[in-house]
Amino acid sequence: MNMNFSKLIGAHVKIVCIFGEIKSPIYYEGDILEYDEGGKVVTIKDRFGKTVFLDTESIRQVVVIKE
Repeated sequence: MNMNFSKLIGAHVKIVCIFGEIKSPIYYEGDILEYDEGGKVVTIKDRFGKTVFLDTESIRQVVVIKE
């Protein structure tokens, strides 16, 4: 997904991801902590308090709940 995630640091979001050949989407909800533009990785703290690293190539949709 072509998006500037650095503008969303600190925002509470819902994210839809599809990994590899798996066609079933996986949903994440949490706060964006950081974005590594070089590695194209978004780091979020999910709703369970876990840190999750997401490859931006797998992200299909982002919904901003609260900035």
